[in-house]
Amino acid sequence: MGTTNRITDLLNRSPMTIQELATELGVSRNSAHLQVRKLEAAGIVEKQELRMSNSAGKPAYQYQTTAGNEDVHSVAYRPVLDVLMQTISADLPPAERLTLLEKTGRSLARASGLQPGSDTTADIRKSVDAVNALGATAELITKGKTHFVSCHSCPVATLVHREPMTCKLVAAFFAEASGKKVSVQCKKNSTVVCGFKFS
Repeated sequence: MGTTNRITDLLNRSPMTIQELATELGVSRNSAHLQVRKLEAAGIVEKQELRMSNSAGKPAYQYQTTAGNEDVHSVAYRPVLDVLMQTISADLPPAERLTLLEKTGRSLARASGLQPGSDTTADIRKSVDAVNALGATAELITKGKTHFVSCHSCPVATLVHREPMTCKLVAAFFAEASGKKVSVQCKKNSTVVCGFKFS
């Protein structure tokens, strides 16, 4: 387990000072402080109230895991999501699956702060940047007034193999972000190559 993982594991249990973390980890105070600052900048940990001390000098801060980040190093999400998609595919008819996936895609776009503006190309670029931040390798191809997004590393490829309709979720994401109609032109063979055409 890496140092940052060990720090978040310790802070999940109880708030600690930099010195307490350094002692527990067997590293220098400066080293522990550097790692905590990185986690704080990422929004994973935060300073708590000052701890009262009987000793002279400046009191120390306690740090704790930020609410909602207790599971930041969890590897459970992929298998849970995989089984959830299998359950949805088995229990819901196609029309209901499609509605649910499209609602999810649009909600994801809104949660990412994406909404259509006056510049369609800029809107699509922002949505491409957003999916790339999630692990895709997407690029925008523009020919005249036609926009096409090609993605050679689908961030939800596992789900697409389980449920091909998952591509509709991504299309709905792009549609919500751009205000345009988006059609799916994905290729699913041994690997998934995503394609989305805007109109």
